[in-house]
Amino acid sequence: MGKKLKITLITVVLLLICLLLFFSGHFLQKIEKKIVFKPSRQMQPLISEIKEEAEIKTFRAKNGLKLGYMHLNPGNGSLPKIIFCHGNDKNITAKKFQKKLLFLVQKGFEVFALDYRGYGNSEGIPDEAGVYSDLSEFVNYLEAELNIKPEKTVIWGHSLGAAIAVNEASRQNFLALIMEGGFTSIEDMRDFRIKHDDKGNFLSNFIRNLIYNSLKISQKFDSKEKIHLINSPMLIIHSKNDKVVPYQMSLQLSKLNPKAKVFIFEKGSHNSTGWQEEVILEFLETLPNS
Repeated sequence: MGKKLKITLITVVLLLICLLLFFSGHFLQKIEKKIVFKPSRQMQPLISEIKEEAEIKTFRAKNGLKLGYMHLNPGNGSLPKIIFCHGNDKNITAKKFQKKLLFLVQKGFEVFALDYRGYGNSEGIPDEAGVYSDLSEFVNYLEAELNIKPEKTVIWGHSLGAAIAVNEASRQNFLALIMEGGFTSIEDMRDFRIKHDDKGNFLSNFIRNLIYNSLKISQKFDSKEKIHLINSPMLIIHSKNDKVVPYQMSLQLSKLNPKAKVFIFEKGSHNSTGWQEEVILEFLETLPNS
């Protein structure tokens, strides 16, 4: 194939992509949600360390959706309750999430880990408004059915889950909020990806940038616009080695609320475990009734 023909074909492909992107808003929204949400329905076996202390349950939200969650150390009433909000991929039975929660189980904390709509056993299709609603419904369910009140509960969000937790904590007071590996907004994450995520060749980078720049951000997850509304004690933690979300975003968020305690770690990564355990336990010990 001649050089001119290759250039012509590439030009045609790029023009077709441009036309498709600019004239198909529905297609763009589907791409955006595919980028933001990566759920899995496949439930993983429970690891041996938590198998005896874990229950996989569901409840029916007021909007009719069945939502799933994992309950760890049920009935332990002496320590603060923990609601865990996982990140954007897999579901709560993923090994990385089970291992992340293991230290809390070993220390005797009762933990409730929610699967948003479309994840695991939860019905529906995820979007920003929907996952916000799911967490609100879960908080209400725990209070109504188990008498677990928000003001006696610590809400811990990782990555996308941090943004979901921030939204809920901006609406009502919790005993505390923990943000791990959180970002400022989806728009900021898009801009970061364009600047720093090299696909390895010009054409791939061009197509990626074209798609990202063409997206009208509908899934905002704008924590930097909400974090100042939070009145609960707050811990923000991030690893400098995080290759998914830059730690500078946590620093930026911490400056927007004087209640926030921020710790940036030299060790760890976005999905690794262990590095965050000591500082979380120390933070929990400072809370009332802990």
